[in-house]
Amino acid sequence: MTMTKDLSTIPHEIEAIFKKSELPKEHWPMIPMAKLAKRPYKPITFLVEHLIPEHNVVLLTGNSTVGKTWIALSIGLTVAAGTPLFGQFNTQKTGVWYIDKENGENEMIRRLLRLQGPAEIWQNLPFTLTNADDISFTPETVVPLIQQAKHNNIGLIIFDSFSSFNDDDENKTTEMRQLMDMFKLIRNSGISVIILHHNRKGGTYGGPSTDKIRGASSIYNSVDAHIEVQKIKDKEDHIKITQTKLRCTREFKPFEVSFNENTHSNNRIDLQFQGLAQPKSEKKKKRDIVTEGILDILAQEPVELPIQALLDKLQEVDIECTKTTLKKYLQAMTGKQISTREDGKKKYFSLLPAEQIET
Repeated sequence: MTMTKDLSTIPHEIEAIFKKSELPKEHWPMIPMAKLAKRPYKPITFLVEHLIPEHNVVLLTGNSTVGKTWIALSIGLTVAAGTPLFGQFNTQKTGVWYIDKENGENEMIRRLLRLQGPAEIWQNLPFTLTNADDISFTPETVVPLIQQAKHNNIGLIIFDSFSSFNDDDENKTTEMRQLMDMFKLIRNSGISVIILHHNRKGGTYGGPSTDKIRGASSIYNSVDAHIEVQKIKDKEDHIKITQTKLRCTREFKPFEVSFNENTHSNNRIDLQFQGLAQPKSEKKKKRDIVTEGILDILAQEPVELPIQALLDKLQEVDIECTKTTLKKYLQAMTGKQISTREDGKKKYFSLLPAEQIET
């Protein structure tokens, strides 16, 4: 940042102000405790019990193909209907506007039919879809968007996904803060906001889940709440939902949701709450968890894998590990459970034949 003012002159300016008889202009409004005590206080309300506070900006993140859009559509449809999300979390009925720049209209309609069944069941819901491929999200378009939402009694807008609404480098803090300010403008107008966003490819395995979020830290810092969606190892039809941030109260505990496909009803998909997620066993050492994960991955792969591919696949099944630690474990496993092939500077790993594996 370029400073346009010589800071050395400030003490003299302050001294000059106090020499004047008139009071300085109040640039920073001060509210005394006596007035604060009389100000009305709005209690916390939720669009979705425990998960989506009313008039908040909520970030919904996860890896590609983990099911973010399915989750967001389920939230939108149940809020529009005023029915419990996943059969568990009560909702406050309001108009929902789903603005999509990621999937295309045909795919969104297909998913709506699979979630809600025949169109005649849900055609009267206060749920609106916009395919925004040709619409820019700018300071010039955000005010008309708010006006349009207000005119149509919209209480929740879902943006799918963040990168599609962003024309700048998402790793630049200042640009991302300015973009997030536009989402806050929508929130401050009395409309709740959910933004879908991707995790980094490969993620950050040794740190908290918030480190996996793609882009500048100002994206996460600017939101009021954050929800992460993850796959669960050995449960192909289950996902784990974790709330890592909630400004207004304590985060809800991680829980599992199942994707149930009804083959007798046009392959309709039903998302159901399956209880709180089981905490990882404290008795099981990290080395054992990562080692088992490596063996499972290599057993399912027909080709050798480089270390980065192993890192990516470990993250997909919610196993956290740094690249340095993974290298150490792979070295210890080489010749006993896995084989290593070098090609230039790269190493490739595969499972040893069953008769050669040491138990």
